This record gives sequence, structure tokens and C-alpha cells, in this order.
Amino acid sequence: MNYVIDVMRQPKTCPPEMKVSEAARIMRKERIGSLIVVDENQRVQGLVTERDLVYRILAEDKNPGDYTVKDIMTKDPVTIKPYNTIFEAIKIMREKHVRRLPVLKEDKLIGIITEREILTYILKATEAVDKTAIFKEIFL
Repeated sequence: MNYVIDVMRQPKTCPPEMKVSEAARIMRKERIGSLIVVDENQRVQGLVTERDLVYRILAEDKNPGDYTVKDIMTKDPVTIKPYNTIFEAIKIMREKHVRRLPVLKEDKLIGIITEREILTYILKATEAVDKTAIFKEIFL
């Protein structure tokens, strides 16, 4: 069984005071859909996503340079611990209707696990399976 720590990646972070326009530029440059908002001690304050940018800034005809990440972030995001299983992560995401989970160890940010990391893990695990054995079991 694999754990979150085996699949998570290093997160991209930003301070709560960062302008929304700068956060959007970072997401574009890094080709990611979110930034974890942290304080100076790496404690999670919130999460800002592409959806936040669209719903809270663009759809409201607001100027992204006039707002900080703190103004639009999702406060107190759902988190997970590094030694929860991948299946626990999937269950939490499904129940809480979220696509990403900051990974915390002793209340400090150490990673992020997203639907993308989970899907990649599942695809790699499937490739390693002996497909001939599965075929024989299903059809013979």
C-alpha cells in the first residue's frame, strides 16, 4: 500500500500579502492550478486556485492588481498527513469535494497531493500489473 508521502510533490507557496496578479503569473509559469498560502513559519493559511481567480476576480470584473491572495484564498483548506494512504486521500477529496490536499507534518507544510499525482500513481501501478494474468482470469 502506498502512502501520501510516496506520491506527493513539493508545493509552490506564496505569502498572504502577494498580489493576485503575481500569484496568477506564478501559476502560469509553473503550469500549476494552485498555490498554498503560508505564513513565515510555513504554516498553511489558505489555498488559492485558478477557480478562485476566475470566480472571485475575473467574474466580478475586479482588477487582480488591486487584491491580495488573502482576499480571495480559501481559508483553512482540508489537509492530510504524509502517512495516510492514497485511498484515504481519494476518500477525503471525494467527501470534501476538493482536488488537492496540502500535506502537513506537525502542522508544517511538507507537500501537496493532487488528483494529478494520484492518477499518475494509479496509471504507473496499472502498468506494472501482469496483464496476461488478468486476461486469463477474466476470459479463461
